[in-house]
Amino acid sequence: MIDREGRRLGFVRVLAHSSRSQVLEVRRGDERLALKVVFAGEDEGLWREFRRETAALSVVDHPNVVRAIEHGEAGGGIGWVLMPLYDGVTLHTRLRTGRPLSPRRACRLFGEYLAGLAELHDLGLYHRDISPKNLFIARVGKTTRGVVLDLGRVELAAYPTGTGEHVTGTPGYLAPEQILGGLTDARTDIFSMGLCLFEALAGAPAVPSFDTMVVFDQGVPSLANLRPGAGLEAISRVIERATRITPGDRFASAADFAGALREAQVACEEAA
Repeated sequence: MIDREGRRLGFVRVLAHSSRSQVLEVRRGDERLALKVVFAGEDEGLWREFRRETAALSVVDHPNVVRAIEHGEAGGGIGWVLMPLYDGVTLHTRLRTGRPLSPRRACRLFGEYLAGLAELHDLGLYHRDISPKNLFIARVGKTTRGVVLDLGRVELAAYPTGTGEHVTGTPGYLAPEQILGGLTDARTDIFSMGLCLFEALAGAPAVPSFDTMVVFDQGVPSLANLRPGAGLEAISRVIERATRITPGDRFASAADFAGALREAQVACEEAA
């Protein structure tokens, strides 16, 4: 494959794959890049998702959100997006080690994820698929940076569609309005981010992927009760507010969520 300027993209390895797409590591000269290939065929729904994603990537320019270098459509019903290749791991992979993040590290990383999310929301974009697999811990020199990945399910605020009978998102990280097929907005992403923060600190998901309806019956468990004595009461209260069933009871914005998390981190450190 070649890019828009005729430069060859050399295949290195498959990074991820599903029934409808692949993410490949490719080389362009000395550059290591990620190439997402979408096999849309004649599926108009997939083409709509792909074009929403590329439209979103074209306007986002933030260090905590993945960006597109270029994109296009090829013959045979294939869409493609060329992106930077980050060194590091997803939050999902990191948590598979069985060790939760420290409160300090979780608060810093999630502050960065929320900064990226706030940028998306300010641009009128709702992610709708926040999960540990789409939250990346990128290595940058001797430190790390949180990066929000995969805008494949993004929704434009100007054209709300809801989910209808088709539930959009990852089981176990769905907001109640997603499960019920209702309209989604910034507070939907806030709910999912709250679930991810819980998992990062608890070391296990808050909601089982095989029974997403449990959130209506039991709500999200208390992090402070799961890890007593860890000084997580303030952060637990932040998670509780982010994951309330009614959208209007959650944080109104990602910036509000991030501000509350910063205050909780200070309280957590003072209690330690």
